[in-house]
Amino acid sequence: MTIFEFLSVAVSIVLALTLGKLIAATPHVFSLRARDVIHAGFFLITNFVVLAIWWYVWTLHDKATWNFLEFLIMMGSPIGLYLAAHVLVSDVPREVVSWREHFASVHRWYFAAILATVLFAIVRMVWVLGDQLLFALGLILLSMVITIGIVSPRRSVHAGVLIFWLVFQAFAVTQRFTA
Repeated sequence: MTIFEFLSVAVSIVLALTLGKLIAATPHVFSLRARDVIHAGFFLITNFVVLAIWWYVWTLHDKATWNFLEFLIMMGSPIGLYLAAHVLVSDVPREVVSWREHFASVHRWYFAAILATVLFAIVRMVWVLGDQLLFALGLILLSMVITIGIVSPRRSVHAGVLIFWLVFQAFAVTQRFTA
């Protein structure tokens, strides 16, 4: 077992817990009585990003040496995603009466956790891998857009952040994961 395989187990555990939390909340997020389009959009993209990071971590398998700081950097995005998922679907999703009201009350925490996820991804790409500058610049732009979501309580701004993030993810998939 290589050092990468050993370290990737920790990443896999956190991402699996995140995905499990999201999957368990799925029927509640899409229930007719409480559903909100913007919240559901962020829910779906968060699910996708969990899978994308899980897939992306494999690109680190060629790295022969690791230190503890690099391991912490690698763990940053999965931990940020777990926190975002936790805030997004609440502790008891079946008790949420309105996902619109729920998201309005937690959007700052959600976007802050997503921002941390993105910032750790930037550091991982530039420092740990050392060759992902163009994609890191795209993530920097994404982090600026997410920061707008933190400071604004407006649904139209949140919808704009969601659309930008969806376009970014579509671009990222076509550029990084299909090669």
